[in-house]
Amino acid sequence: MSYHRKQFIEGRHYSINKKNGCWEWLGALNTKGYATTSVNRVTKLASRTFYELFCGKIPIGLVVDHLCRNPKCVNSTHLEPVRQIENVRRGLRVKLSPKDVVDIRSANGRTQREMAVSFGVNQSEISRIINNKRYA
Repeated sequence: MSYHRKQFIEGRHYSINKKNGCWEWLGALNTKGYATTSVNRVTKLASRTFYELFCGKIPIGLVVDHLCRNPKCVNSTHLEPVRQIENVRRGLRVKLSPKDVVDIRSANGRTQREMAVSFGVNQSEISRIINNKRYA
């Protein structure tokens, strides 16, 4: 086992969500809510780092898609290298139920960022829902 793989496994850099199996990153997030880490003084997406540690190199020209739609997830079994256009297409398929919209509008003390991660959409989508610009 490589040093870096062992470091991440034993380092408690993530917590395991028993409900959905996501390994939720406890470190830094970028402005879109994606987990980031620093490897050899270079900041990169933690999902890419974990995929490469556990599955191998990501083919040139591909991005890592979160099959679980959770940008904080670093579980390599939830990640798949795909073309960017496929990643976008998959993201557009995410639909919110009427109950989800009601839950988002009630907020219950959660931030827009927290709700975005929870519902698998970006923060701007949560803002549009709250401000009745979506699902009116």
